Amino acid sequence: MIFDALPRLRSVLPSSDALTVTFGAKRIWSNVREGLRDLETWWGGQPAEILLAENAMERVLLLACREYGLQRKQTPDDRIQDVIAYIDERLGEELSVEVLARVAGLSASRFAHLFRERTGLSPAKFLETRRIEKARHLLLTTDQPVQTIGHRIGFPNAQHFSIRFHKMIGQSPSAFRKAPRRRFRELNPP
Repeated sequence: MIFDALPRLRSVLPSSDALTVTFGAKRIWSNVREGLRDLETWWGGQPAEILLAENAMERVLLLACREYGLQRKQTPDDRIQDVIAYIDERLGEELSVEVLARVAGLSASRFAHLFRERTGLSPAKFLETRRIEKARHLLLTTDQPVQTIGHRIGFPNAQHFSIRFHKMIGQSPSAFRKAPRRRFRELNPP
C-alpha cells in the first residue's frame, strides 16, 4: 500500500533526500505523533501488523507532504484552511466545489485553482482522501456496517464507497477491517 503511494508522494516532494516540515497546527502535529506511535507499535510484527504499520507510515508521509505543500507557498491562505476545517466537520454532506467556493468567498474556478495550488490536490480528490481516511478509522474502531460507514462519510451507496476505498487503499473495506482488526483485538483485549 505505502509503496503504491510513493509515486504520488514523489510528485509533491522536492528532489532532495531531505524534507523539512514544521507542523504548526496542533491537530496536524497530533495526527503525525499518533501515526508515528502506530508505526512504532506495528512495525516488525505479523503480516496483519505490517499492514497497520504501512498505513501509519502512509498517514505520516501524506500529512508531511500536505504540510510541505502548504508551507512552500509564500503566504498561507486562511480561506483554504477554513475550507479544510469545513470539509472535516461535514464529511457526510454533499460538498460541491460551488459550496466550498462560497465558504472561501471565491468563484468556483478561482477556488479550485487556489485550492490545488495550496494543497496539491483538487477539491474533489482532497475530499475523497479525507473521507477514506475517516472510513479507515471507523472500520478499525467501530462495529458499524460498511454500508453505514460509507453513507456516514458521504458516499451515495455501499458499492461506490467500496470501489473508491479499494482504488485508494488496495483492498475492500471489509477485507481492510477483517485482517488488522482481528489482530488488534488480540493485542488489545477489552
